[in-house]
Amino acid sequence: MNLSRHNVSYRIWSFKPKLKDNLPKRDELELRILIRCKLDACEKLENNTLQPVVVAPKLEYQLGYGAEEPTKSELSNLWTSLFFRPYSNLHRVRLNPANGEVILTEACSLQTVNLEAMHFHKNKPSLGLHVVYRICQELVQQEIGAYILHHTPKEGAFVSLLKAVEINKGEPRIGVYDLHTEYKVINCEPVHKHPWRPIDPNFILPIHTAFKRMPGMFIPRDKKDPVKAKRKKKSKSLRNKKR
Repeated sequence: MNLSRHNVSYRIWSFKPKLKDNLPKRDELELRILIRCKLDACEKLENNTLQPVVVAPKLEYQLGYGAEEPTKSELSNLWTSLFFRPYSNLHRVRLNPANGEVILTEACSLQTVNLEAMHFHKNKPSLGLHVVYRICQELVQQEIGAYILHHTPKEGAFVSLLKAVEINKGEPRIGVYDLHTEYKVINCEPVHKHPWRPIDPNFILPIHTAFKRMPGMFIPRDKKDPVKAKRKKKSKSLRNKKR
């Protein structure tokens, strides 16, 4: 495939659970799934070959202290993007949300994302493939049609399977979820507050290198701060006037 002209690829994946010694289970059904992927970019290597690249932006809201730790959801999405795009690399672009300035571009691999998931959240993203297999196994047993997976925090590790149906006028709508009516009017409200996240003390930003400061530390103030000096002079002048 000529990567310079196409950014879409189709691959057939064979899905089947394996034992601890990587041997497939005999009593499990083997699923063959067609997966469609898009490429964000391609980088040219030294041997003039093109390598697929996944570009992932990451907003940094605490640049004065350091880089924020990635969440479990972010790492799971990155792992999925790399896993289903073989031989691809990740370019994580750290941005300043105030002005969109690119702070740093970090090159990562699938192994790097695995290590981060274990280090920050004690999680193995590959374990989610077993859940995907069970869902696909249930879908194969259903009738041909259009389905939607619905999940709420109350359901925990379970999901609801909704099937598209046509309802005529006058028919009862008990147990029917009208998707078009639910999303006919969408109220979008901007999010002004960003949840606080821990700082990664092991990641060095350019500001740390420039000022020779460790991540997660407060910005040191000079003893001769001009702002404080002006305030002291004003307070002294006011005292003299009162006297």
